[in-house]
Amino acid sequence: TWNDLSARVVASKYFFRPSKEEWKEKLKAKTGRDYEFSPTHLFDRIIKFISDSGQRLNYFKTEKDKEIFEDELRYMLIHQMFAFNSPVNFNAGLYDMYGVPGSPGINYVRDPETNEVTKIRNGCYIKPQSHACFILGAEDSLESILEHCKDEGAIFANGSGIGQDISNLRAKGEALSSGGVSSGALSWFELWDRVASMIKSGGKTRRAARMTVMKYWHPEIMDFIDCKVKSDKKGLDLVLSGYEGGFEGEAFTTVPFQNTNISVRLDDYFFEQLKKNGYIELREVKTGKVKEKVFADEILKRISYGGWRVGDPGVQFETTIQDWHTCPNSGIINASNPCSEYMHLDGTSCNLASINLLKYTDLKGNFDHRSFRSASRTIAVAEDILNDASSYPVEIIAKLSPEFRTIGLGYANLGALLMRKGLPYDSEEARAFAATITAIMHGEAYRTSAEMSEALGPFVHYEINKEPMQRVIEKHRQALDNIKWDLVKDEGLKAEIYRLWDEVLNLGARYGYRNAQATVLAPTGTIAIQMGCDTTGVEPALGLVTNK
Repeated sequence: TWNDLSARVVASKYFFRPSKEEWKEKLKAKTGRDYEFSPTHLFDRIIKFISDSGQRLNYFKTEKDKEIFEDELRYMLIHQMFAFNSPVNFNAGLYDMYGVPGSPGINYVRDPETNEVTKIRNGCYIKPQSHACFILGAEDSLESILEHCKDEGAIFANGSGIGQDISNLRAKGEALSSGGVSSGALSWFELWDRVASMIKSGGKTRRAARMTVMKYWHPEIMDFIDCKVKSDKKGLDLVLSGYEGGFEGEAFTTVPFQNTNISVRLDDYFFEQLKKNGYIELREVKTGKVKEKVFADEILKRISYGGWRVGDPGVQFETTIQDWHTCPNSGIINASNPCSEYMHLDGTSCNLASINLLKYTDLKGNFDHRSFRSASRTIAVAEDILNDASSYPVEIIAKLSPEFRTIGLGYANLGALLMRKGLPYDSEEARAFAATITAIMHGEAYRTSAEMSEALGPFVHYEINKEPMQRVIEKHRQALDNIKWDLVKDEGLKAEIYRLWDEVLNLGARYGYRNAQATVLAPTGTIAIQMGCDTTGVEPALGLVTNK
């Protein structure tokens, strides 16, 4: 039932087509041709990599358990019921299935037994990169700033994106120990953005993805807020002068900040000042000296104008982010990944997987929540395996990220599902339904995490974060009370979801959790097309018949 678009995109973006003759022969021995030409080739290598890794890491009690796990993943993947993030499709299983080691890359792997981190010397596919979302900030030193260029390049090369906070970098004009003055945080931001423009994601698709965050008190905050508005104005002027337009045209590829999403961090204090028409003090990074005072209202208006004019900057709510942080005793959350679905500590990463909601409904829009729970469980196990089975492009991330074991289970195609159910997207009924399926997925992911913790142990930093994490889990359980259950038509679902979250709390209290985070709602691009999310909900809902 795959449509032509899904087939074309998966074939062009994810099928492995090596150029080396030696590697071509290895694929020919397996597939009959010197390249992958079927989704079963793609999925079989991914499944083999994950299941064999899981067996080595003691995730399966018996060989039969492993076979069932493989069959579940294979069925869901080939029926477009879910998809892993792009780095898994790019990289996973090429060595295990075909014996292709890959080119020498910048990859580090952590031994789960000894915790030793080593660099992979013989090829990037031997221990493939599987994670899409990275958070890593540079320190306020020239060495760290330049090293960050290499780190970002390594992340992009394997199909992933990075988020960073630049609030710790000295502003333009601040004193240096050498006696000079700093060129400013935005000058380094422009350098990193230019690096991203040179490296395509995974070496074969769109330009790399970045997120840069700045806190509202930084002396360069007004320039930061305006940087993309001014940059886009330059691009438009070049187009009007005759230079080629478009995203990849000469006009916009020659102006800065085109590869980066930007966000301003605002906390409760900022909004208190906003309410009373107060000032915000802009302070030097190193000395704390007040450089300028700006009305909070002016900051928010400039943010709003930028969002209206060019879509940037966005806003991240500092106080709320830290309040829902599961590991505050390990540090604060400074930034997010490029699309902002993943927020955690610097030096961590997350692998994503999205469930195609429409595949769990009939043509009348009845949602099969039990199959959805089962899928959530199986996929969460697969994602957790990837934390130990994969390599990482930066040494500190290879050490730290597996110690938190964050996973990003999510869903896609909500709009098409609501259309099939006949629910207006912007309605209380739609919000209540979306809240219930989100509660199911999140609850099942954390229940599975607690069960894995019982068998395999919690994430390394769980004990020092035990109390705050359980507090956040309880907040999720309490949030169920905010759902307008009278608008949820499925009788018995309310009681089932409350029972699920009671299980999460009880199991977590006894065994802890295997994962510091379990779910995200990621914007799905290429993998949405892979799952057929572009058309599968529209035609049945409208009663259309096509030759497909």
